[in-house]
Amino acid sequence: MIEVMIEEILKRKHRPVIIAIDGRCAAGKSTLALLLSEQPDATIFHMDDFYLQGRQRNI
Repeated sequence: MIEVMIEEILKRKHRPVIIAIDGRCAAGKSTLALLLSEQPDATIFHMDDFYLQGRQRNI
């Protein structure tokens, strides 16, 4: 199933594609991101890398 989705995305040549993955704990988000990252020119940004603790927030 995921392979078919990736093929459809790759058909959009010369157009940037942004994919956001959301879901519950242990739903397979990281596994899906790993599969997508195997594609040429794929860049993965993990939101955990941007997480700020309460004391670090400006609000």
